[in-house]
Amino acid sequence: MYDYALKNGIIKDEEEYLLSMGDRQDFLINFTKIKQGDIEGQVKENLKRISDKLKLKLGEENLIKTGHFKSNKN
Repeated sequence: MYDYALKNGIIKDEEEYLLSMGDRQDFLINFTKIKQGDIEGQVKENLKRISDKLKLKLGEENLIKTGHFKSNKN
């Protein structure tokens, strides 16, 4: 997937992309035609559901670990 993203221009700046990864990948590349905001909403909704089911007691601010999820526009 990474090679595909590079080849097809989905990752526009490889160095910036790699530096933004942090220690965990949080859904950084949207390969669909779905709006990025809709994808992010679905990810958060399902992470919340999983957190609740596993009784992890994570607040919304802790569902996405790296923080790059919100700022990456790729």
